[in-house]
Amino acid sequence: MRSVEVAEVKGLKKMAANWQRAANGLRAGYRWFTGGQSLRVTGSRGKAGRSPMFYGAVAAAGVVAGYSVVSVAAAEAELHPPKYAWSHKGLLSALDHQSIRRGYLVYKEVCSACHSMQYISFRNLVGVSHTENEARVLAEEVCCCSTLHNQDNIRQNSSDLNECPVGQFSCFMCCPDWGGRVWFL
Repeated sequence: MRSVEVAEVKGLKKMAANWQRAANGLRAGYRWFTGGQSLRVTGSRGKAGRSPMFYGAVAAAGVVAGYSVVSVAAAEAELHPPKYAWSHKGLLSALDHQSIRRGYLVYKEVCSACHSMQYISFRNLVGVSHTENEARVLAEEVCCCSTLHNQDNIRQNSSDLNECPVGQFSCFMCCPDWGGRVWFL
């Protein structure tokens, strides 16, 4: 056990001696580099021709330049979106029927809560994503009413696809009597 402690102490002494030699070498190198002058804080020129502040500024500029090279190299590693050969990219190409129906379903279930299609009627869906009967069923799901000219009451009119817009408040947009009261309901 004693020999281990002696070896540790010898190792520590050897390490301390190496540090001392390194410090002495740095001091000697600094004296040689500056021409034997001590550290000057001012920027005046002496025998060496340059002050330590100058070399510190050069070292700082080198560090900043090194970090900028690393950041440029990191920026080159960014991922770019892949380019796919979509079916609707050509001049005469189009989306397939099922994807258009899925898009309308997503709008109906998610997007219609905040975004309306007040300028699109259910008749615009006929021949694009739905048949005429399917568009009528969709129009019946939404409160689509119109004012009859020969009667004073408002009745539901799901057979007229031209008057009924697709959207969240389509009932209030169709009915002129309800249009101003939509925000007070």
